[in-house]
Amino acid sequence: LIRTIMGCGEKCHSFGLALFNPKEGTFLGRTCKSWTLIFIYYCFYYSCLAGFWIGMLSALLYGVMDDKKPSMTGMQSLLKLNPGVGFLPPVDTEGTLMQIPIFENAEKDKYLNWMEDFLSKYDQDQSNCNFETGMRISGDVMEPCRFPKAMLGECAEPRNFMNANNNVCIYMKMNRIYGFLPDIEGHQIIVHCKPANAHDKVTLGEPVYSPSVTNENGTFGYFSSVVFPFINQPNYQDPLVAVHFPTIKKNTVVMVSCELKNVGDHEGFRFDVAVDTHKTGGHL
Repeated sequence: LIRTIMGCGEKCHSFGLALFNPKEGTFLGRTCKSWTLIFIYYCFYYSCLAGFWIGMLSALLYGVMDDKKPSMTGMQSLLKLNPGVGFLPPVDTEGTLMQIPIFENAEKDKYLNWMEDFLSKYDQDQSNCNFETGMRISGDVMEPCRFPKAMLGECAEPRNFMNANNNVCIYMKMNRIYGFLPDIEGHQIIVHCKPANAHDKVTLGEPVYSPSVTNENGTFGYFSSVVFPFINQPNYQDPLVAVHFPTIKKNTVVMVSCELKNVGDHEGFRFDVAVDTHKTGGHL
C-alpha cells in the first residue's frame, strides 16, 4: 500500500514537472522564449496565408469581374436572348397563386399599397421617349427612357380601378437581359395572355391590355423596343403592360398563361389568379 501511494505520488510529481518545471523554467516542455518564437512564427504564417487569399479574391472581384457588366452576355448568358415575363404584384413564393380580394381585407390593402408604391416611381405622362412610335425624343442610350404611367390607362390608378370595376389589374414586365436588342419588325414586342387550358376559357374571358395594339390576329399588349438595350443605366425603368379580365369568374381560381409572341422561344409563363368578392378560407 505504501509503495502504491509512493508510486502515485511520483507520477503526480512527474506530471506536474511536465506542466511546469521551475528549475528549468519551462511550461509544457518549452521556455517562455520558445513559446514566444512559436507564437510569432504562426502569427506571421497565418497573416501571410490570409493576405494571399485576400489578394487573390480582390484580384478576382476587382480585376477580372466587372460590377457593371456581366462576364457572359448574349448567347453565352444563362438567359441567352430569351427574355421572360415577370408579374406584379409578386405571387406567393411557395406557389403561383395570385389571390386578390376586392372586399375590405388586409390582403386588399397589401395589394393596393404595394402597387401604389411601385407605380409612384413612374411619371404620369412626361417622357424622353415616344413609346407609341418607338422613337427617342431626347437623350441617348445612356439616358434610360422614362415610362409614362398614363400608358397603363385605367390601371395607372389601381385603387380607383378596383373601386369602379370590382376588378383588379395585373402588371407585366420583361426580365432584364444585359445588351438585349429585340430582333423584330416594327417597335412592338407583343405579349398575349390566354387561359392555360380549355376549362379556364369560360371562367377567364377576354383580356384587356394597356398599352394595346390591334392587328389581323387580334388585340394584344406590347412593350416598346425604344427602351432597349439595357446596359445597366442608372435609374433604368422597366416598361409595363397592364392586363385585366372584365368577365373573369369571381371567387374561382383560374390558370393564365402569358407569352411574348415575337421574341424568345414563346414559352408561356403560367400563374393562377383569383379575384374574390367575399371572405374565403385563404383570407385572414
